Amino acid sequence: MSSPISNFDPPLGVPPVVTFVEVPLGSFASSVGGGLPHLNGSVVARIDGDSNGVFSVLGLETQALVHDPDGGSGRTWETVLLADGAGPIQIGRAQALLLTVGFAARLSLTQRDLTANVVLGTSSTGPALFQIPIHATVDSVGSVQIVTEACPLLDNGISPGQTENLQVLLKSTLQHDVTGTFGLFPNNAAFSSPQVSISVPARSSVSVSLPVTCAVGTAAGFVLNVPFKFLCNDKRGQF
Repeated sequence: MSSPISNFDPPLGVPPVVTFVEVPLGSFASSVGGGLPHLNGSVVARIDGDSNGVFSVLGLETQALVHDPDGGSGRTWETVLLADGAGPIQIGRAQALLLTVGFAARLSLTQRDLTANVVLGTSSTGPALFQIPIHATVDSVGSVQIVTEACPLLDNGISPGQTENLQVLLKSTLQHDVTGTFGLFPNNAAFSSPQVSISVPARSSVSVSLPVTCAVGTAAGFVLNVPFKFLCNDKRGQF
């Protein structure tokens, strides 16, 4: 059975290991890896060594080296075929294979570091002819993300002396409820806001409406590159 070759000329453009870094619990992520299987014919992919059942093959792609279409003297990798899921897909001996893998970081996961392999064979149960490793780490602590939503303040801007509401969604992947305050960083010369008390349930989200006032004498315009923060009361950090 062959394994990925990391030194290509030109480079393949994807790593020889499918890697996931600090994926929050309760979320889904995808990543790509690839290599040169030196196989010829129809192949299918499967996941081996996934005792938690969290990895899945989302798609396959074969690529071949062709002369630079822009007229250069070198060569470049170009897509030959695409297949949904685990295939099958037809591959030539000189062609590379790219794999897209999904990772479902279930809330019930207790391991922070997970490994498995994507295995290629002529059938879903046949001998392994080629494999690409999978390595994933889980963010078991979590975080709170600030996601802006459509609102007149962002869509239409604000005038001096005017107050408009900023609409945001606080999305938590933390394993515990958190309370805190949300508002502008202090000492902003152009804008001001109160610090709004917020409670965000574990692994959930809360919609927040924050009044933002534009200072008199400031030029009319849009709220761009203005820092906001969510400061936790439990002193585990700010977001």
